[in-house]
Amino acid sequence: MAPVPRQLALFALLFIGGCSIPLEDAGQSRVDVVGDWDDVSAALAVGLGKLNLAVVDGTFDQNQLSYALVDVLDRPAQIRVTKLDPAQGVPVDTIRISASFTRYRDKDRERLLVAAVAQRLAELRGVDIAPVR
Repeated sequence: MAPVPRQLALFALLFIGGCSIPLEDAGQSRVDVVGDWDDVSAALAVGLGKLNLAVVDGTFDQNQLSYALVDVLDRPAQIRVTKLDPAQGVPVDTIRISASFTRYRDKDRERLLVAAVAQRLAELRGVDIAPVR
């Protein structure tokens, strides 16, 4: 059997092997914040707007929202918002926000996106309206 060329092995490692890595292991930026689940859509609208991101697709269930995003240069990203169960040892109304720029890893933009959504959730907690800052 002939040895595998080095370039082919590198390609397989980077592109094929990378597809099976769970999102939690992919090094996403994430933060937990206490907020109102009903305010998640409003917080996402503000956070996505601050980073010039658009929603391409989304999935929803009772305790989780996940959006596929693109930026103005058509680079893909993803944001996931999950309502955590207090039985996991977290305060009531804890919401986990995680984001990743999937093709070109940009940790700074991931952190900015997560922080913008978390900040807006905190501003809206316990109130009906709040000015966008």
